[in-house]
Amino acid sequence: MAVYLALLRAINVGGHNKLTNVVIEKKLGVTGSGRNWNSVTKLREMIQKE
Repeated sequence: MAVYLALLRAINVGGHNKLTNVVIEKKLGVTGSGRNWNSVTKLREMIQKE
């Protein structure tokens, strides 16, 4: 199983961000999910243990 990670940081102006998961998924033609940085580090630890 291949796992790809992309770190994207978007500017959130006035609580509205135009760079959403839907936009990214459509442009890249893949499915994905958003995580906060703490979740990303925990997932990384889990993968490294395998």
